[in-house]
Amino acid sequence: MTNWTQKMQEVLNEKTENYTTQEKAHISFDYLKNLLVKIEDNHIPDSEVLRTKMEQVINGIQHKTPEQKVQYHGKHLIEITNLQTFVEENFNYVKKGKFKRSYVSKGMIFGMSFGIAIGAAFGKIAIGLSVGMLWGLGIGGFIGSNLDRKAEIGNRVL
Repeated sequence: MTNWTQKMQEVLNEKTENYTTQEKAHISFDYLKNLLVKIEDNHIPDSEVLRTKMEQVINGIQHKTPEQKVQYHGKHLIEITNLQTFVEENFNYVKKGKFKRSYVSKGMIFGMSFGIAIGAAFGKIAIGLSVGMLWGLGIGGFIGSNLDRKAEIGNRVL
């Protein structure tokens, strides 16, 4: 198992050697690297399905030379998302900041709904909508941050 994870880390590092920080973030470089470390340290049980998904994602990363731009393929980005979903469902590990991103949008939707109702009651829908959205953003961000903190305390963040 260690040989496989080391080989995958070498391939990942080789393919992303000339990537910028933003390009690495776009392909979830840190997530993939941390996932390989967790597998190597036996925090995540090694399985054939996980290996196959990891190999597909890592081998699908475009090798970049210094004078060339990276072209992202939608299929590859979907494979990365599918890997993250697989790891979350089967091993309960999440990507850093996952809950905050999710709950901010949910809070905004709830806040706008609530704001429209309050605004309609007072005859000022525009004010109610904007105030509700701000409250929703704040509450969603608060809840998401707490869930992210709990995941980090539980050592479940990749």
